[in-house]
Amino acid sequence: MIVIAHRGASAYFKENTLKAFKEAFNMSAQYMETDVQRSQDGVLVLYHDYALPDGRKIKDLPFSQLKKYDVPSIEELFFAARNFSVKINLEIKNDDNLYPGIEKQLFDFLNSAKTVNKEHLLLSSFDFETLKRVRALDITIKIGVLTRNFDVKQALSLNAYSVNISEKRINADIIKICKENNLKTFVYTVNDLSRARELEAMGADGIFSDFPDLISKQAL
Repeated sequence: MIVIAHRGASAYFKENTLKAFKEAFNMSAQYMETDVQRSQDGVLVLYHDYALPDGRKIKDLPFSQLKKYDVPSIEELFFAARNFSVKINLEIKNDDNLYPGIEKQLFDFLNSAKTVNKEHLLLSSFDFETLKRVRALDITIKIGVLTRNFDVKQALSLNAYSVNISEKRINADIIKICKENNLKTFVYTVNDLSRARELEAMGADGIFSDFPDLISKQAL
C-alpha cells in the first residue's frame, strides 16, 4: 500500500509549508500531496484553503505577502525535493475556473524545471473541467480524480490513473469497480493504523496520512 504524506508531514509542522515537506522527505515518504493555487502576481503557490485565516483571498495577495504566512512557491517545493525519490501529487485548486489558465502555467513550469520528473507526478482536482484541460495539455500525465460522488465513467473518460476519495465514502464496491477498470484507489485522510490495515485488506492502493512516519508501508 502506498502512503501519501498529506500536505507534507502535517501532523508535525504547519501543513503545506517547506518545514512540513522537508520533514516528509526526511521520513522517506513514498508520495507527498500538496495544493496548488496562484498569487495575485502570478506565482504558483501551495496552500489548501482559498483564503488565509483572516479572510484575505490567496488570489488577491502578492507572493511577497503570502510568504509572511509561510506559503511556499511550487519552485521551492521541487528544489527541496531535488535529492529525494519521493513522488508528488499536486492538487489543483480551481473550482469554477477561479484561476484561468493555471493548467497551462503549471505545465509550463513542469516542462521547463530541471528538478521535475513528470513520471513521478500525479495531478488531481475536484474540478472535472480542470482535469479535462489537464488531459488536453498532456496525454500521458497521471491524473487523480478527486471525487465526492464516485462515477467511474468520469475517471475513464480522462484515462485517469487513480480515484482519490474520502475514507468516509470509500467502500468495497468502489474499490472493486476501480480494480476492474485498472484504476488505483487512494483514500484520504487516514491517521489510524487499524483503519489503514482495514483499507489495505479491502484492496485500497494507498492512503493519505498526516503521519507519514506512523502509518507507513513498513508498519502495514
